[in-house]
Amino acid sequence: MTGTRNKTGEVRTATATGVLYVLDTCILVDHLRGYPEAREWLRNAVHESQALDLACSAMTLAELISGLPRTSCQGQEAVEGLLSLMKVIPVGEDIARRAGAYVREWGASHGVGVADALVAATATHLGVPLVTRDKRHFPMGDLQVIVPY
Repeated sequence: MTGTRNKTGEVRTATATGVLYVLDTCILVDHLRGYPEAREWLRNAVHESQALDLACSAMTLAELISGLPRTSCQGQEAVEGLLSLMKVIPVGEDIARRAGAYVREWGASHGVGVADALVAATATHLGVPLVTRDKRHFPMGDLQVIVPY
């Protein structure tokens, strides 16, 4: 395993995949909208990650692309530029099964849908924290959630 030290001196380690965090869609959308807190957090995370990667789920990629205006070349370029900073993790069978179990367990009581379940399952599969603003969407006990701002 590799590791890196953050500003507080805490050593962060990642799995064999080299991923430090999985980022939820809301964090990336906030950055794209120019929210200062999101931009600062992402800038620090990129700096902190050093040899480790930031990642997002393929579901996040789909959500970002689906939210673009049809005629926005600038929006497409901004999304592609942001995604170039991270690994996009494909949804394989293990992630899909875990996401289905999350929806079955938490869907009725917490409103967890397939999109959030796939994002959560991606982080759990990699064994790294999920960074999100929407903690209530992620009640899973086996998932570490970080709310950055």
